[in-house]
Amino acid sequence: MWFEADNKMSSQKNIFSLKRETRQTEEEMRRELSAFRVYWGVLNEGNSKAPVKAADYLRWKDRRFHKDTLTRFFGGWAEVCKAADMNVWKTHQYSDEDIINLFLDCWRWRGQRPVMTDLKRYNKEHGTMLHEGTIKRRWGNWAPFVKLISQLGQGQITVSDVIDAKIEKNPREAISASLRSRILRRDNYTCVDCGASPRKDSKVTLHIHHIKPVSKGGKSVIENLVTNCSACNLGKSDIILSD
Repeated sequence: MWFEADNKMSSQKNIFSLKRETRQTEEEMRRELSAFRVYWGVLNEGNSKAPVKAADYLRWKDRRFHKDTLTRFFGGWAEVCKAADMNVWKTHQYSDEDIINLFLDCWRWRGQRPVMTDLKRYNKEHGTMLHEGTIKRRWGNWAPFVKLISQLGQGQITVSDVIDAKIEKNPREAISASLRSRILRRDNYTCVDCGASPRKDSKVTLHIHHIKPVSKGGKSVIENLVTNCSACNLGKSDIILSD
């Protein structure tokens, strides 16, 4: 009886194995990936290394399996791509220095000032994913960034100068409910500029105002926050007022 119990436990262990069983053999799936790699190379003008998404596989009309079959067996889409010797499409957050170095390489590859279509071609040929929109968001527009890279390439400025030229807005820190309550209590629920208060006039709406505006580096800390009525708050906009 003991060996029957032992066999039963062994069977239960197999059930709880992390490895998934599949009707397809590994050989069949690898043949499938090999065929997909050929298709992907043809689709990308001979570049089978172009980053590939699971959705690209699903659009392949000659595919035999669902992508879930492959991902279950290999352990994820990245592992599927690794097994096929292909580059997985990644949502990559390039650092400022990454962008600068990548664009320098793109310039050298093009042999002259690159335009947006050159960057797209460079991405396609080298498996990179830098979008012109990323450049525009960080440096304001394409042309100013290209001018900075030109100056960098000629040794007129440094990488730090290019990074310092970014025009990204300072992110606005959320004012928590507890911090808002502290500011209101400290200022006695009264506008510090005109003295308006909902206790005196029910039409008054109070706001929490940044003394040093967020757009100029101001933080959402108690020392930089005051109570203002809506009229005073909107009237100040992002102007720094001095006594």
